[in-house]
Amino acid sequence: MHTEHLNIAIAGATGFVGRALIDALLDDSSHHLIALSRRAFASNHPRLTVRTCDLLALDQSETALQGADLAVYLIHAMWPQEQLRQGSFADCDLLAADNFARAARQAGVKRIVFLSGLQPDLPKRSLHLRSRLEVEGALASHHVPLTVLRAGIILGAGGSSFQIFTRLVQRFPAIPRFPELESRTQPIALDDTIRLLRYVIDHPVTANRTYDIGGPDVMTYTEMLEACAQVMGLRRLKVPIPWAKAQHFGAAVSHFTHTPKELVEPLLESLAYPMVAKDHDLQDMAAFDAMPFTEALKRALDPANAAPRPHLLPPVAPHAPKRALFAVHRLQQSPRRTALAFAKLYMQWLPRYISPPLFAEHRPGTEVILRVRTLGMPLLRLELDDRHTEPSSASLQVTGGLLAPQQQGRLNFRIAGAAEHGQALLAVVDGYKPLLPWELYRFTQAPMHARTMEAFARFLREATAKDG
Repeated sequence: MHTEHLNIAIAGATGFVGRALIDALLDDSSHHLIALSRRAFASNHPRLTVRTCDLLALDQSETALQGADLAVYLIHAMWPQEQLRQGSFADCDLLAADNFARAARQAGVKRIVFLSGLQPDLPKRSLHLRSRLEVEGALASHHVPLTVLRAGIILGAGGSSFQIFTRLVQRFPAIPRFPELESRTQPIALDDTIRLLRYVIDHPVTANRTYDIGGPDVMTYTEMLEACAQVMGLRRLKVPIPWAKAQHFGAAVSHFTHTPKELVEPLLESLAYPMVAKDHDLQDMAAFDAMPFTEALKRALDPANAAPRPHLLPPVAPHAPKRALFAVHRLQQSPRRTALAFAKLYMQWLPRYISPPLFAEHRPGTEVILRVRTLGMPLLRLELDDRHTEPSSASLQVTGGLLAPQQQGRLNFRIAGAAEHGQALLAVVDGYKPLLPWELYRFTQAPMHARTMEAFARFLREATAKDG
């Protein structure tokens, strides 16, 4: 067994898997842990360092991973954010993974371990499942060895999918039966997931491998709901609704489970796809038998397992909303263009798009200036930042103007992901704290930016179509 003492960074440390992994590693290993989270929280253990960071910001990701030998990635972006955010969960997930992989490469991280989702053997996938594949590709695209574990529903206190199912059974008087609920799934206990994560952490031979993991029971979602009701001692009617689709239940599921629709809707869309492990190679290597569904369910429902973990204390202060715009827009990618080419194209295009009373002036190769015709001073000046330019990343820095804040922000054009999964071009606004009063900014400058990027996306689609 691999016994090297590692500095292990865990992204998503305050999630239910992250907390359980930290607890296990501190109790039964000598590794030093670096817990990464958007919220500031405290630790009472000498081998646990806490770092607060937002992985949607590249500079924070780079700082967070300094000194790490191995990094565990347990992130998804489906929960709604407190700050003003423009962009889908899939685009935010892709950006965060790309930031993490770039930061890992810069910090000299030897390996990344990612807990992903099971994938069906079908050409078509839900947005949630496609996003998990994109994240895998992004984490592997910057030449840091990657180990991927793909799991279905993880049965553990605090798990989002698990909570949705159990709350539905508790609060809804009937179990609907419709075609999508007859898809097969293979849940796995949280304890078994942690054992397998620990195994790959301690065994570098698993680098650059992808493993499916699952419990011993394969069942339909209907059977899983019925088993939950039986274990909880509840009698529930079974109501056939053959014409129904999972998407019809989004609002009801969100209401009864008190779960944001941003999380519920992508998960419901994935119900139509079988989520079954294709093999058990990793479990065979680790030489243990996974916990049966009923036993895992009972453990997950035991209130003792929902108690606060001893090594992670509550947040040290309330998490105040960030008064900054974060925006990510997916644009039409062309393999013939670098990120720098896209940044320059945007500077050329913007003067043609802006209409009176605004106009934009482009100074080739250097900057673009946004003005009001009746004002002498510019509103915003965007300058190409050639100090941080590479083929897959280029930025326009806000360098002045009447609307330029003290923390000026940047517009970054980023080519993210792996070629085999289809690379994406992302336009990212980060770190822009507006000079305008917040409520005024939310309803003026922020939506103006969104419309501008949507128009640029249309321009790129049309240009790509013309190029053939």
